[in-house]
Amino acid sequence: MEKRKSLSSYKIDKTSPIPLYYQLKEILSKWIKELCEIFQVSRSVVRQALGILMNEGFINRQRGRGTYIAKPKIEEHLISRLIGFYQKSFYKKW
Repeated sequence: MEKRKSLSSYKIDKTSPIPLYYQLKEILSKWIKELCEIFQVSRSVVRQALGILMNEGFINRQRGRGTYIAKPKIEEHLISRLIGFYQKSFYKKW
């Protein structure tokens, strides 16, 4: 039986002549295969999970360009708390 590699044990070799994107693609495809095996799910389940991550703003898909990790968004409730804090501080001065 083949010993399973830890997902964090995969590395990208920045000194290799193999392009970084290709090295990462190979790692991601191995991760997807491992996720399917570990959780006993099909690739379509992984695809659906990625779709949900896209809807939640973790990744972006652009037709003809690919899938990208999204920049973190400031949570709305954090902004409202900061505004509330500012307003309370402002009115205390008056």
